Amino acid sequence: MISELGEANLGWTPTATVVGSGLRAANGVTAAVTPGAPAAPGSGLGSSRALCSADAGSSLGSSTCGAALSLGVPESSAAGSYAAVLTLTLA
Repeated sequence: MISELGEANLGWTPTATVVGSGLRAANGVTAAVTPGAPAAPGSGLGSSRALCSADAGSSLGSSTCGAALSLGVPESSAAGSYAAVLTLTLA
């Protein structure tokens, strides 16, 4: 049997880095990507959150977005197997 901890108990600290592409930027355009806001376990990832973003026209080349995940396990949780699905959408 797989138990449930609840999505609010999963948190993250996003990271974002521009990966050099060798392309030359147009005048006034800079390569920039911004990590999303961190979410602590307890406030969690139960609703849609941005992992990373770039303003229209500001990103050049490729970017790497990631996150350190943190799982808060309540003391009342039973021993057992736990599973989850984390869906990422590129928009």
